Amino acid sequence: MRKMAVILALIVCTAACSSLRMPGSSQDPSSNGTLAVSSGSGNVPDQPSYDFQDIPVPADMELQADESIIFEMPDLKAGALVFSARVEPISLFNFYMLKMKEHQWRLKSYFKYGRYLMVFEKPDKICVIRIQDQRLSTKLFVWVTPSADAKSASRLSEEVLEQ
Repeated sequence: MRKMAVILALIVCTAACSSLRMPGSSQDPSSNGTLAVSSGSGNVPDQPSYDFQDIPVPADMELQADESIIFEMPDLKAGALVFSARVEPISLFNFYMLKMKEHQWRLKSYFKYGRYLMVFEKPDKICVIRIQDQRLSTKLFVWVTPSADAKSASRLSEEVLEQ
């Protein structure tokens, strides 16, 4: 009788655990960790809006506020945002290849597969996206900085000195 109770408890635990998803994950368990990327123009409607309005973030990604930092002045916003979710790194890479172009970012270079690193540029700023595959999740790092051309660097240093 005792053996039967243990077996029944194991069956109940197994069934309960199989229906669980990773905390913060809103993806369908049958999606196998891939992001849906539409080829239409504009933002994906369910994308959360974070500190950089021209950088899309998939709805599945959860902001890690304790690992992120934003610096802002009247004419400047820079910083690093960190996100995590249970998604495939290549799916996240493909998302950014498509969506950054829709936000007028120009791809400068990238590394793909073993390590994912993407560099995008606008006339006045640069965005670096790093995707890191981990055991139970994927981390997304988004760095935004002003361009380091002589004009903007000079203007920034003058503003800092005046304050």
